[in-house]
Amino acid sequence: RSFLSKEYILSIIRNMASFKMNYLHWHIIDDQSFPLEFKAYPEIYKKGAGWLGYIHHKTDCDQTADVGKYYSQNDLVEIVDYA
Repeated sequence: RSFLSKEYILSIIRNMASFKMNYLHWHIIDDQSFPLEFKAYPEIYKKGAGWLGYIHHKTDCDQTADVGKYYSQNDLVEIVDYA
């Protein structure tokens, strides 16, 4: 629902390690957003990243902040390798 930058995810993993936590439950995709690049389906992340559906219609926050942001396949590999 809310896009977290790659740097922020890496900092979460680093902080978890300092507390000896070893399980990160990360919802990369769900029905509100699909911010993950797939080479086989190039339009899916372009249309699905930062979807502003029913969950966001009553908020006062900047609803356009996360639109169009996505994780590339290289980002995902880097995050998994870092973990």
